[in-house]
Amino acid sequence: CVAILLGGQVISGSCDKTLKVWDLTKEPGQECIATLTGHINLIRCIAILSDGRVISGACDGIKVWDLSRRPGQECVAALGDRNDWGRSVTILPDERVITGATDGSLKLWDLTRLAGHECVATLEGPSTLIRCVVVHPDGRVISNSGDNTLKIWDLNKEAPANMCIAILSGHNDSIRCVVVHPDGRVISASDDKTLKVWDLDQKQGQECIATLEGLSKDVCQVSIHPDGRVVSVSDNGILKIWDLTRASGDMCVATLKGRGSWWVRCMVSTPEGWVISNSYDKTLQVCNPYGS
Repeated sequence: CVAILLGGQVISGSCDKTLKVWDLTKEPGQECIATLTGHINLIRCIAILSDGRVISGACDGIKVWDLSRRPGQECVAALGDRNDWGRSVTILPDERVITGATDGSLKLWDLTRLAGHECVATLEGPSTLIRCVVVHPDGRVISNSGDNTLKIWDLNKEAPANMCIAILSGHNDSIRCVVVHPDGRVISASDDKTLKVWDLDQKQGQECIATLEGLSKDVCQVSIHPDGRVVSVSDNGILKIWDLTRASGDMCVATLKGRGSWWVRCMVSTPEGWVISNSYDKTLQVCNPYGS
C-alpha cells in the first residue's frame, strides 16, 4: 500500500512487515528517510489522519503511528487484537476510522476513546473479505463485498443492523478497488476487466451510469488525477487514463506501458500530478501520466 503524507512525502507498506517514508526531493538512493517497524505480518493498507498520524492495517491488526516521534517510538497505539485484520482503512469526516476485514465486517473506531475501547461499532456483512472502504462527500460509506457488489452504509442510523441502505450490483467478478470522484460519482474496478461508474443519486437499480471496457487483464487499482481524470492499472502493469466528460465508449484517452507483467497492488496520484505505483519487483514507480 502507498499513501501521500500531508507534507507531500510518501509512505508505503510492504510484505516485509515495515512502513517506509520517502522524500522524492532527495537525491536518487537517498529517498527513504524512515523505516517504521512493529507489525509482524504483511501490511495491507494505510490512511492519514488530519493531524498527520498514520493508520496502518495488517494481518496482525491495526496500528497508529505518530511520525513526529523519535525513531523507534512512532507506534503510539494498537487497535483491537490480532483477529482484527486490517484489509482496508479510511478516515471519516469526523476523524473516526473505519476498517474492513477478511470476515466481511466493518469496524468503526473512535481514537478519542481510552485504549481498548476505541471500537464503537461492528457492521456485519457477508463472511467474505472487504478489500476497500471509501467515504462519499455526503458521509455515506461505500465498501466492496465478496459477492461482487458494493454496499452503501449510513453511519448515522442508530442500529448497526440498519446502516446498510443500498446494494449495487453489476460486476461479474470480485471488486478490487473503489474511489470517489470529486463530483461525487463512484468508480469501481473489478476482476471482470471493467470499471463501472456509479451515481448514488439515481433510482435503485439504475445507479450504474457507465461501464468502461477494453482492458485485457483484471483491474487492480484506480486513482483520481488532480485534473479529474481517472487512472487505472491492470495486473499486466498497463495504465489507462479515462476522461469521464467524454461520450461513453470514448473515455479512454491514453494507454501507458508500465514495468511489464509485475502485479501492481496499489496506486496513488500526488497533488503535482505524478502517479506512484508499487510492484512485486519490490520497487515503487513514479511516472507522469501525460509524459510532459
